[in-house]
Amino acid sequence: MEITFIGCGDAFSKVLGHNSALLTFNHTNLLIDIPDSNYIRIEEIGLSYSDIDNLFITHLHGDHINGFEKLAYYRKFISPLENKDKDVSKINLYIHESLKAGLWESAKNGLQFTNDGEKKLEDYFNVITVADSFDINGLKFNLIQGKHVPNMPVFGLFVENEFYYSADSIYNSSLLQKILPKSKKVFYDIHFYPFDIPVHASVRDFSQLTYDEKEKVYAMHYDDSKVKMTCIDGIKLVQPFQKIQI
Repeated sequence: MEITFIGCGDAFSKVLGHNSALLTFNHTNLLIDIPDSNYIRIEEIGLSYSDIDNLFITHLHGDHINGFEKLAYYRKFISPLENKDKDVSKINLYIHESLKAGLWESAKNGLQFTNDGEKKLEDYFNVITVADSFDINGLKFNLIQGKHVPNMPVFGLFVENEFYYSADSIYNSSLLQKILPKSKKVFYDIHFYPFDIPVHASVRDFSQLTYDEKEKVYAMHYDDSKVKMTCIDGIKLVQPFQKIQI
């Protein structure tokens, strides 16, 4: 299994790209979130939106879903031109049941009305509504609800004995103590500002981890001032377009 960070920056990033990663495994792939910055950046890893098989949405902040409409239209209009010799299938969209209505609400102004009638979310994607977990090609993805902004559902992904991806989240010590022994890698939303941000974890929170625990942790969703920095206070920073074997 391999994870490639198409973007690893926060909501205001101009250099790192908004946070999004592509997992490749068992002859398929899973894209985590769809910021608009992905549209150009995905070409840097030799792919296009025609190559995406599965999509998972962590939560509904704009820097994680503002490329959703473009992805839908790309698959409808551009992918058939790129794949003239074969049918273009819909992307499988995995989304927690609490997020589905809100995702469509945010996208429908651009997607609902077309020259061949009104459309719904299912006209563009194979929508798989998820409660606790889902399976792709024999790999089980467990949803872990995080804490980010009050009353906003956010879901990370955990594959036992492989990895944990926090999505946007504050620091959760009790969860990490459960997850770390069962993960080879932990990708966590970590900022490096000298002040606290109530909706994101700080690198200072991770000072309580042991050396061996820190070795598993990678920071993502950080600000552009840390571009080209690879490690701060014992925490590795994922790099744009970095491919990490899990």
